[in-house]
Amino acid sequence: MTELLTREGVSVEAVESTYRAMARFLDEPAQLLVLGLNGLREAELDLVRTLKQDRAAPKVIVSFPAALRDLAVRAVEAGADAYLLEPFYASEFTRLALTGLARPAPEAPPPSADLAQLAGEMAHAINNPLQILSLLLADPKMPKRKLTQKVSEELERIREVVRHLGAYGAGATAPPRRLDLRAVAMEAAEGFAGAVRVQPGPAMEAMGDEAALLAAMRSLFGALLLRAGPEGSLLAAVAVEGPAAAVTVEAPTASFAGETLARLRESVFVVREDRTVLPGLAPAHALLLRQSGSLEVTPVGETARFSLRLPRAS
Repeated sequence: MTELLTREGVSVEAVESTYRAMARFLDEPAQLLVLGLNGLREAELDLVRTLKQDRAAPKVIVSFPAALRDLAVRAVEAGADAYLLEPFYASEFTRLALTGLARPAPEAPPPSADLAQLAGEMAHAINNPLQILSLLLADPKMPKRKLTQKVSEELERIREVVRHLGAYGAGATAPPRRLDLRAVAMEAAEGFAGAVRVQPGPAMEAMGDEAALLAAMRSLFGALLLRAGPEGSLLAAVAVEGPAAAVTVEAPTASFAGETLARLRESVFVVREDRTVLPGLAPAHALLLRQSGSLEVTPVGETARFSLRLPRAS
């Protein structure tokens, strides 16, 4: 592998152990890590997970004998970008290794930080379930019932990514009009099978686009419930906050393990430390900004307060 990449003009260093690889990356990060394995131990998985936590994470390729195909799923779930079954063709390896390592042409303007960040998050959100799907479908030993269940789960992950992108791209197209903020919150809560309750009270008039506001609330409730787990629930309160009418929800900060609350508000997708991908709050935030509203995230002790604000109707 070292010789093949050196021929292509890549600077390569081979090390003899997982421990040495981690020490080498701490000393000087690289763009690519290739793990050639006879078996997959927890140490290798930990190495991949650790490296992938960094925003400038390297591309990771793992290779192992074809008889150990089942290890590929574990490697991909840990964060590996690709895998090779041995034996493989030299050209197969070099094409896979070099993809994405070439620098962009000098005349090509770099994408904005926001777009580059979104592209990376979206690529991981879709690529991970696609790789797992390909491995599951190629495993002849997988029981049909379990295969059907696992395939359905991975396809639902991809559908969720598409739905989330759709919410991010949606706009507030109708002119602002008077609406009952509490009534819209109750309508948004109805789609979560009792997991979201809205405190009773009088009508609260605000100015906004009802369809866009409904989408923003559903995006917020859905993102928070995914972090709360299957037994989690939310209580939404509607109140006056100066010139704004607000819907406020609180959630325990423990459910945002490894996530920065300010970053959560600006992210379309969040890649967590365990490499799972969850929706961020950028779609809800964007929909509110287009209505002269806002989404504020404030830590309060052991809870995080999420306030969805719109201008009050005069």
